[in-house]
Amino acid sequence: MKRVILASLVIMFGASAILAGLAFSGSLPASTIVATEFAWWFGAGFLAPNTAAGVMMSHPMAAGAAAAVLGFVQMGAAATVSAMQGLIYDGTLFPMVGMQVVLSFAALMIWNRLSRHAQ
Repeated sequence: MKRVILASLVIMFGASAILAGLAFSGSLPASTIVATEFAWWFGAGFLAPNTAAGVMMSHPMAAGAAAAVLGFVQMGAAATVSAMQGLIYDGTLFPMVGMQVVLSFAALMIWNRLSRHAQ
């Protein structure tokens, strides 16, 4: 499970970094946006169930409460990021791409830090 989470975070960060690099270079056809977003969501598709399982396994006697807290955190984070996106939107792709890069990188760094402390 830990390797799958790490791999999914690497895929998500890599896809968003590629998208950002191409966006800043000015070469960004729609097919590239679709391909990199597909890769990002592919990684997210592996990340979500594994993190949910990890949260519930870490608190087996309160798995329902752990799942509820995970859902609350996900929805709270989504609301916060949506509000931030609304504030920084400038009519271009850069706010979305920038947010994906920053959040993917942050998630990868947090996971690496937590993984080192768990060993």
